[in-house]
Amino acid sequence: MTKELLPNLKRLCVVFDGSRIRNLVDYANNEFRALARDAGVSVCLIPVRTLDDVRGVPRIVEREHPQAVMIWGSAFVYQHREALVGSTAHRLPIISDVNQLAELGAILTYSVDWMDQFRRSAAYVDKILGAPSRVTCRSSSQPSLSLR
Repeated sequence: MTKELLPNLKRLCVVFDGSRIRNLVDYANNEFRALARDAGVSVCLIPVRTLDDVRGVPRIVEREHPQAVMIWGSAFVYQHREALVGSTAHRLPIISDVNQLAELGAILTYSVDWMDQFRRSAAYVDKILGAPSRVTCRSSSQPSLSLR
């Protein structure tokens, strides 16, 4: 999708949560880099693990001269979204899988519509239980939840 948006893209920086828990470093170094190479794009990987890493992103982006920045979402990245997007959005297109980054200046976000997912989940619960579910609270000393 990035190549369709920017057909002349040759250089891309990818910012992602580099913690071992997320295990994206191996994916980024192997599979993603190979996919980008096949598309004719060279990749600069920017794993962020700490607030100092986040603060260093603008310097790395400036040094690498990409044509766009891709930000892969995580809880850590979301927590620091304003610093990550704000430091580069005025100069470069930002692409992400976090919808809220569009509000901060990203030109393209592609992600699940979580509210739609919740609505669909409720419909499945209704089908499984055989009737529409209703949440009610009783006015007693012990609050309870009942599904009807």
